[in-house]
Amino acid sequence: MTDRQVLLMTYGIFFLLGFFVGKMANKNIVFGITLPDELLVDQEVKAIKTKFYRRYTCLLGTLLVVCLYLDGHNHHIAYIFAYIGTWLFVTPLLFAQANKGIKTIKGKKYKPLEGEDYRSASLVKRQVRHSHSFKAFLIPLAISLGTGLATLVHYRQIPDKIPMHYDYSGQVTRYGDKSFGTLSILLWTQVFLTLLIMGSTYASLKWSKQRLSSRRPKTSEYQKSVANKRFILVMALTAACVNLTFTGIQLQSIGLIHLSPGVFNGLIYGTMLPLFGLIIWFYLTTGQSGERLKVKALEEETGPLSLNDQEDDYWKAGLVYYNKNDSAMFVTKRFGGGYTINFGNPRAVGLLVLILLAIGGGICWSVFL
Repeated sequence: MTDRQVLLMTYGIFFLLGFFVGKMANKNIVFGITLPDELLVDQEVKAIKTKFYRRYTCLLGTLLVVCLYLDGHNHHIAYIFAYIGTWLFVTPLLFAQANKGIKTIKGKKYKPLEGEDYRSASLVKRQVRHSHSFKAFLIPLAISLGTGLATLVHYRQIPDKIPMHYDYSGQVTRYGDKSFGTLSILLWTQVFLTLLIMGSTYASLKWSKQRLSSRRPKTSEYQKSVANKRFILVMALTAACVNLTFTGIQLQSIGLIHLSPGVFNGLIYGTMLPLFGLIIWFYLTTGQSGERLKVKALEEETGPLSLNDQEDDYWKAGLVYYNKNDSAMFVTKRFGGGYTINFGNPRAVGLLVLILLAIGGGICWSVFL
């Protein structure tokens, strides 16, 4: 894989992601606001969607062309960092603007009936949701173990100087002395990231609130259960793909494989492409809460279609959830996929701080050891 191909793939993934983040939320949530079916096809709602994508394409597309041009003339990783940083700032900003417009439209056009609520069950039936197996995480752990055994068996044949850092074109930028410490950095990184992903997945499911449709609660609960199983699998395979990337780097560094920078780089990036496909499959076929799953209804529909979602008021710009009265530590995101914390819950904030400290400590350990 050439430098140009790496650049195009890296920039392209982030650019295309902006068109997909809004489709990861539940189908009745538009830019962080819960809408009834009739408003999903409203012309004003469609106009806000069109404006979001037009502005996003104009701003991020223009920057994409500029960064590719500059990078082509002055090859430097700073351009990718600049693009990613801008993306992380501009995309939520545009989302927040659209959120404000959708909220105004809902307030103007949707008049809920008295008592019409979404059933939100906080920390209910936890034993059912946590009968799911986390054995899938044995896959990334097995990859780490295999990498460690290969390194140990091949230790005597490893050169005294080993590559310690590569740029995104696959070229070695720094070497280090051979030792058990330097050779174990990537191995411990694999184990740490696997346990971090597994722990965060478990915590997200254990301490999140389960949202069930008031019309078909049993069917909704079943869909949620299937979605949880698939979510665990996706996160386990995410850890596996990350570990395969580190395994490729480790085997190249110790001389067990000998690939040109282009082929080596293509192999590393190639492990990530199936992962993106898996994530897209999950959100298009399953959805955040499993509502996209096509299953046979377990009961007759009861009650009105309940979309007077009181949680809308606790989502700041559709990005940050802050509710002191909610005991749930995690909630499903309304911007992108997965879970986010309840910033109104001190335990959730404390857990986030611990995770960030662990990640920061792991990065410092890897860099300075």
